[in-house]
Amino acid sequence: MASPFELTQSERNSAASPAAGLDVELKLLSYETTSLSKSAGGKSILSAAVDWLSPLEASARFILQDECRKASATLHKNPNLSKDAEAEAKLAQEINAARTKADQLSHLHSQIEPYVTEGLKTTALFARGRSGVFWTVAATALDECKTGQKAPEQLTDILLGSLKGAGTKLIFSRAGELDPVMKLIPKKYDLPLKAVSMGIATRALNVSLTRSTWVDQLHGRFDAARTIETVGSQLLNPAALGTDVMAFGLSHGLVRGASRLTNRNLEQSPLISTVLLGAGYGVSAGGSSEILRQQQVGEQLDLGKVFTHALTQGAVDSLAAYVGGKQADNAANRIFQSLSIAEPGST
Repeated sequence: MASPFELTQSERNSAASPAAGLDVELKLLSYETTSLSKSAGGKSILSAAVDWLSPLEASARFILQDECRKASATLHKNPNLSKDAEAEAKLAQEINAARTKADQLSHLHSQIEPYVTEGLKTTALFARGRSGVFWTVAATALDECKTGQKAPEQLTDILLGSLKGAGTKLIFSRAGELDPVMKLIPKKYDLPLKAVSMGIATRALNVSLTRSTWVDQLHGRFDAARTIETVGSQLLNPAALGTDVMAFGLSHGLVRGASRLTNRNLEQSPLISTVLLGAGYGVSAGGSSEILRQQQVGEQLDLGKVFTHALTQGAVDSLAAYVGGKQADNAANRIFQSLSIAEPGST
């Protein structure tokens, strides 16, 4: 996410100076306050919702709006402020300090927001039952649909997003979901393979069910050759395959470590197994999404960013998967109660 403070070069030069002058500071304060309020333009509906619910963005908006009120009150009380160089410079410095603090908060949010958005989708994906299906479809559709677009384009994106969400949930139910009965009857899952398989399948769905893959954005026409080329290049992208290998290796290491820490009871823990599955899935899917983002914005491939994003998303998704793991653990406990069997480890 770009910072909402996107200025022209001359404005950016003025914004960087703590002594830009009161007139410039007032104009920049007004511009940035308005820009921050409208920063959701062109983003997905889900990302825009995360923006508005973010305490960081809320704090940035409050700081700018509060500074606007303070500056207006000061100018109202002292209409001849321009004749007092010291007072004018002091107000300009106060405005600059407020803008700087708000920009820092907004920038921090921009670094966190993509992980939160993907984490919400992963939480829905790992959630069990019909609610998991509903929230996966809804979250994916809202993340596919962009604000500020025409209604037909939004409807198309919602449809594609719904299909993407339903397909992802179907793949997860077949290849990723763990049986809570494993807590009663030890069941060994190949968690690294499951995680990477889900990541590859998700990458295929993300590319195949995105409108820009099917439509030439320059001319607005369907382009079959471009579609085949885009899908093929994403599935066989060396960097993406590299993140899959990294996800497999990391998952394998986490599984071995968790097995030792749990005294080799991992095969009877749907909670821990689900969390580890989420971590591996996040690494694979996170790396792929960063590669796709770089291509969409025309950036040169940056493997450092790809691997950093993959590892961070893996950590976030391991937490997001906790909800589904806890549900599986609770389902196992209900099975114990219905069968009047003591839970493993209890006395």
